[in-house]
Amino acid sequence: MPHAFRQAAIVALLALPGFAAGETAAPAGNIRVRILDRDGGPVPEVVVSARPLDAVAAPRAAAPTERMNQQQLAFEPHILIVSTGTEIAFPNEDDVRHHVYSFSPAKQFNFSIDSKATHDAIRFDVPGVVTLGCNIHDEMLAYIVVVDTPHFAKTGVDGSVELTGLEAGRYEVSIWSSRIAQKNLPDSVEIAVVEGEVATWEYGFAERLHPPHRHSETSLHWSHY
Repeated sequence: MPHAFRQAAIVALLALPGFAAGETAAPAGNIRVRILDRDGGPVPEVVVSARPLDAVAAPRAAAPTERMNQQQLAFEPHILIVSTGTEIAFPNEDDVRHHVYSFSPAKQFNFSIDSKATHDAIRFDVPGVVTLGCNIHDEMLAYIVVVDTPHFAKTGVDGSVELTGLEAGRYEVSIWSSRIAQKNLPDSVEIAVVEGEVATWEYGFAERLHPPHRHSETSLHWSHY
């Protein structure tokens, strides 16, 4: 088990502020996750996914085609989460050509996209993290996180996210961040969802996180100055 998980994880389920006992019950259960850095500050843009372990899975609806844009010499979004089987198109909105590639085991490709053109959608069938780059513009970087569940989201600026509308049962909850090595990510945890209740998990990294990429949603852009 990673050192961070043993030493810094606040791994027990606990009540977070804002979830008083008298609140109106929802028809299904929720999972709220909060991620902190080693100084206790919130960590945004952490991928959180919950895979049902014993709930009867309903047939998945066909996922809409997602988009990984290229605009202003950056991928948009910086982190895209999709379920297995999702197709992703690659539109180039820039006035220059891009050469998009991935050497990741979950999906490998290498293609050029002319200005104002869109590359045909690619299907992502294997769970894992697909790191994108551009052979022409080295600063371009993005991640496609493919998860084998329809229940996923990213933490916000407060380091929290809530997965809603979950059927009662056990779920394997995992997190991923581009700001720390895979070996220092915590093991998945099992969380029981009860109808009408909110189960919570708070985790704190023990290791120092890498700074966010300049094209990250939570990094400062020129328009913020």
